Amino acid sequence: MRADVNRLRFSGWLAGWMVNRAPVLAMLSAAGLACPVAAQTVSERFAPLAFDSGLVIAPDGSAEDLPVLVYQAFVTLPPEEIAGAAQGSSVVRLNLAGTVLAGEPMLESGVMLRITSVASGYWQEFDAHSLATWSHTSAKFDGPTLLVELMARPGVAPSHLRISGMFVEEPLITAQDLCGVDDRLPTIDTRIARTSNGCTAWMINDTNGMLLSAAHCTPATQPLVSFSVPLSTASGGYNASNPNDQYAIIAASGQAGASAIGNDWAYFGVAVNANHGLTPLQRYGQVFTLANPPVPAGQTIRITGFGTTASPISPTWNGALKTHTGPLASVVGQAVRYYVDTTGGNSGSPIIVEATGQAIGIHTNAGCGGQGNIGTARSAPALLAALAAPRGICATGKGVVGGNLYAIGDAANNFGTLAAAPVGFAKVAAVGSRWQSMVYDSAANQFMAINRSNQIFTVSQTGVSVQIAGVVGTTLSLTGLSINPFTGQLYAMAPTTGQLFALSIAGGIASAAAIGTASGGDVRAMEYSAKRGTLVAVANAGSGAALISIDAMTGQRTSIGPLGAGVFTLADIAIDQHTGSIWSVDASTAQVLRINSQTGAATLQGSSSATWSAALGVAHISIPPCLADLFSGGGALEPDGSVDGEDFSGFLNAFGAGEFAADIVGGDGNRPADGSVDGNDFSAFLNAFAAGC
Repeated sequence: MRADVNRLRFSGWLAGWMVNRAPVLAMLSAAGLACPVAAQTVSERFAPLAFDSGLVIAPDGSAEDLPVLVYQAFVTLPPEEIAGAAQGSSVVRLNLAGTVLAGEPMLESGVMLRITSVASGYWQEFDAHSLATWSHTSAKFDGPTLLVELMARPGVAPSHLRISGMFVEEPLITAQDLCGVDDRLPTIDTRIARTSNGCTAWMINDTNGMLLSAAHCTPATQPLVSFSVPLSTASGGYNASNPNDQYAIIAASGQAGASAIGNDWAYFGVAVNANHGLTPLQRYGQVFTLANPPVPAGQTIRITGFGTTASPISPTWNGALKTHTGPLASVVGQAVRYYVDTTGGNSGSPIIVEATGQAIGIHTNAGCGGQGNIGTARSAPALLAALAAPRGICATGKGVVGGNLYAIGDAANNFGTLAAAPVGFAKVAAVGSRWQSMVYDSAANQFMAINRSNQIFTVSQTGVSVQIAGVVGTTLSLTGLSINPFTGQLYAMAPTTGQLFALSIAGGIASAAAIGTASGGDVRAMEYSAKRGTLVAVANAGSGAALISIDAMTGQRTSIGPLGAGVFTLADIAIDQHTGSIWSVDASTAQVLRINSQTGAATLQGSSSATWSAALGVAHISIPPCLADLFSGGGALEPDGSVDGEDFSGFLNAFGAGEFAADIVGGDGNRPADGSVDGNDFSAFLNAFAAGC
């Protein structure tokens, strides 16, 4: 039984407080008696080091060779530099400014940097993209010694590892604010993270499961958050989470209040994990549901966060996740008051209604010695405005689902619809990670997608993914997953060499058979055109990007035409097999493009209002049109779902001129077309027209 004088008194004067709460709060604020902030518990100092690998490169070999170790070193702090000695702590992270990792990550030709803690065995891997996302700093590790290694494939340009120093964690002494004795208990809640300065943040039910905290913790300027935080050392020093549970904060996504009572909040997003590529929502699966504060006082409130503890009985609980409950005192304006144990490090914690499990605000200020601790209500106008207008990764996928054009692989691993008018990307579900391309299989009425590890998945329209095969026969990273809708044959491209492959799936294995010879070039975006009877692809060459056709039997390429003005690097294309329209998304600009299938000219449709990864997939739900449905009103070469006089006259004119539009079948009278306008095409058209499709 706890001895809590404040809580015993609370029940006696609650009614009077409820009547007079507004004047009292105003008086406290005017007198400068606002309760102290339960603030950060960790600072970092910089310890200079001088590690330099010089230029390193893998020995000569073919592009199929596996990565080899090209550099290895131990990085350690001298004993006098180890921080937190009194608490037995030596948590460090590396400053990797100036490090250059060569190659292209999305094609698995990128050089990999691995950092391993000698003390814990935990490791983190970086490629050039994830290193930039982490602002050239590492996760936190249990120090003081780390092993750094560079892995590179033969044929990739030189890389250069530079380590200018370590950020060394130093615990801070913070004021205690307890409602009597400290009877908080350790808990596990994967929705709650510790910020790098020791405060608390937590996932919410927004589009992508991003985070809230307190503005005075300034989490948007902190480098990372850590979930699944372990208990501290026997002397109270902090331990680092597994890097699999650490996420880099994206500063551009951050919004925050004014650090004032009732307006002390921060809303921000994090990048996918550098090791496994998943978001926190994908990894942990649960978030807090936000609700407006309840009016009645006396309800049980729970505060769960990473508060410090001065208790000599349980030093391992210091800065670890702990929880406690107590009564709600009041809601005055946008300030929520309650009597619950909190200490430094609890700032940013969720204010949870015990009866519902919903979060009604953010803990910000101490106050057990007065009218109760204080938090910012979820209903604070500025916070509501921020939640309604998220930024960056918090906003990607926030749209209205609809249409037949789909995309996969934005910065939050979302699968969803990509509307053409108005343009916008709308999340259906978060699915997998590190997608390379996607295609629609009309026979099975589902999508197929391939990831960076050459694993092939089926994806339903509701976002349910199932791995069906892993590629064998090549170690090259494949993109441009394509399917012949008439035969079901799968194709893919290896952009690093320009080698076309046919894929055959059986028994969970996708056997890759090379077609023709490697033709070089940077070809990633590819799709099968039912009309042409060939593969169509984009040869990415910056401002010289062009649409090409690729013979599915020989791999021979033929130019169709340039995309036009602008710099394009397209990871995937989608073809509406009914109309022949080609669609894509430029990941660097988020612009949706429509590409003319006859000339290659690209037309910007508008911004997708999403944040994209370097690699992504797009696909269109469609089936090949009827043989006789070739033209729409006005003679435009585009099926319109109707077989009529426009199609008849249009075909006759095209046939007479020997034009592409009249080439509808091959020598056997069936699709695909064979590049020749002849009697087979004429007979097939007349039969289809007479049948009315």
